[in-house]
Amino acid sequence: MSRQSKNNGAAEAKGGVSGKRVARLFVTYWAIAFMVVVLSFYAIADLVTVKLAYILLAATIVVAAVATLVHVRKGKKNSIDEIAKRMP
Repeated sequence: MSRQSKNNGAAEAKGGVSGKRVARLFVTYWAIAFMVVVLSFYAIADLVTVKLAYILLAATIVVAAVATLVHVRKGKKNSIDEIAKRMP
C-alpha cells in the first residue's frame, strides 16, 4: 500500500468532522443519557445517595463520549444529527 493511499484513507475515515459538530453531538448524547438517569431516579429514589449521584453523572459523561466517538468514526447520519443541528 502506498503512502498516498494511506493518507487518503485517513482523510476519508475522518470525514472532515469539525470540532463544533463533535461538541454538539457530545452535548446531545449527554443530555439524552442524563435524562434517562434522572428519570430512573424516580424508580430508585430510596437508594440514591450523593456518592451514587456522582457515579451516575460520571457514567453519563462516559456514555456520551463513547457514543460520540462511535457516531463520528462510523460516519452515520441519523436523527441525532438533526437534534444536534437544532441546538443553539
